[in-house]
Amino acid sequence: MDVSCWILLGGVIIAAIGLCIAYRQLGHVSEQLGLLRKSSTASILFELDRKYDDIFEARKSARELAEDTKTRMVADGLEGEDKFLLELTSKLEEIWTNDKRKYYLIKQIFDFCEAVGFLMSSGYIDTNDVEGLWGPAIKTWGHWFKPHIAHRQQEEGEDIYKYFILGWEKLQQKKPSA
Repeated sequence: MDVSCWILLGGVIIAAIGLCIAYRQLGHVSEQLGLLRKSSTASILFELDRKYDDIFEARKSARELAEDTKTRMVADGLEGEDKFLLELTSKLEEIWTNDKRKYYLIKQIFDFCEAVGFLMSSGYIDTNDVEGLWGPAIKTWGHWFKPHIAHRQQEEGEDIYKYFILGWEKLQQKKPSA
């Protein structure tokens, strides 16, 4: 073989080695970008949780409202999920009218879910990540509060909490992750 063939073969081998190294580095960069995205999503979700000052008290108020409604229904001999939602919506309307502080607390849940729904709909955060961290809570809240939100939208002519409802519907389609 001629010397120029050996030089050409050597160059091909060196180029192939270089391509393999570059491919591995690109894989590593892609992996790092994936981790950065997950880290950013988690940061967004945790920061949202902190943004709403009274969210823990709001959760407690919402849970108490639901439990009180169920207790009152049992005492009145009422049964069924549809009746529960009707009673809960009625109680929320009463609170909206008569107890602004309590309504403000529960509204923190609406606002939180609106922000999460907007970020999901806009593609800033992944639905799977929301499902893993907040899915069960948002699904419950959406189920409980959708009739009240629909009533507010209809009665007041307000286009409120549409992203809460969109996010809730998107999460309803997902199966809980293991």
